[in-house]
Amino acid sequence: MKASGGRLSHNTSPTPVPHKHANHQAYTVRPQRARKGLPNMPSPRDIEAKIERMTNAWRTLAPDKSFGGMTLAQFEAAAAPSLTARRKIEELDNQRAQKIAERDGADDAFNAKAQLVVAGVLADPTEGADSPLYGAFGYTRKSEIKTGLTRKRKVETAGQG
Repeated sequence: MKASGGRLSHNTSPTPVPHKHANHQAYTVRPQRARKGLPNMPSPRDIEAKIERMTNAWRTLAPDKSFGGMTLAQFEAAAAPSLTARRKIEELDNQRAQKIAERDGADDAFNAKAQLVVAGVLADPTEGADSPLYGAFGYTRKSEIKTGLTRKRKVETAGQG
């Protein structure tokens, strides 16, 4: 559209005019770069993959050569503490998962027993749903339950009777 005398009119030129707002390249995703002063640290998984990749390549392609003043055996010995720590972490993660499963099973068994106790308190003629014991278990006593039902009161006028 072109402005003419304060009014907008349509552009009648036969060639299309690119619009600034139609730029779809403005939304491209660029990889993040390390900022100045902040180190771009590799993740533990990246380091483990690098150890495996380098030792496998060295073992396959040049097992008898030395690089950086180290033999393949010395390089593997340098990487061993890192790999040992990773295996220990994996073992501890597995133990943690096992303990969580044990806890969940024990919780289920406890909840079954707790339901029996609560049912026993409710069935006991000297205790019941309104007893202090039932309330101390964390349940709402029968006398404390509010129904939520409200009724509007009819207002009588003086003329009716």
